[in-house]
Parts: sequence; structure tokens; C-alpha cells
Amino acid sequence: MIFDHHSKLSNYRQIPHIDLVVNFLKKENLKALPTGEIKIKGDDLFVKVMEYEPKPEAENKFEAHRKYADIQVLVEGTEKMQVTYKEGLREITAYDSDNDYQFFSNN
Repeated sequence: MIFDHHSKLSNYRQIPHIDLVVNFLKKENLKALPTGEIKIKGDDLFVKVMEYEPKPEAENKFEAHRKYADIQVLVEGTEKMQVTYKEGLREITAYDSDNDYQFFSNN
């Protein structure tokens, strides 16, 4: 898990494809991107553009991925994100291998 400002992503060059992510973020007008999936390097690297209203904290759940790294870039507004280890959390969904996610709760 890395928590940092997107302008500092180039500090993490040891991560595969991070240079492609940095270039994408620099050249694209992020506010103008359509919602949906944009392929950068086939199934190895893609962007999922989402538009949503953050949920109240009590309704939030933790998510984990096994195949892909998840880079969150907040383009507009504010959002509170919590980070923890999944050990000690309660599974609330089975792992979805097609979409690479699993949800957990801390209550």
C-alpha cells in the first residue's frame, strides 16, 4: 500500500508500468474522461473512471485485490479512505476472480 500525492508517483519507478501511469495522469484531462474502462496496456494496465458520491463512513467496507494494484486518484471533491491489514477483518464477500476484488468489514 502506498499513500501519496499523484505528483510523486515517479518516486516508485520500481513498480512495473508506473511510468505509463504517470504519463497517463500528466497528459489526460482527468475531469473530461468518460466513465468506464480505458485500456493503457491491454489487460495489464487500465483505468476505471468512476463517478459517485462517497458513502457515510458507517456504510463503508474494505476491499482487497489479488491480481491488480489499485491506484485511487481523486479528481474532484473530498473522500475519506481508511487503510488496514485484512488479517483480523471479517470477510463479507467471497473473492471475485473475474473482477479481482473481495470485501471485508471491521465489525
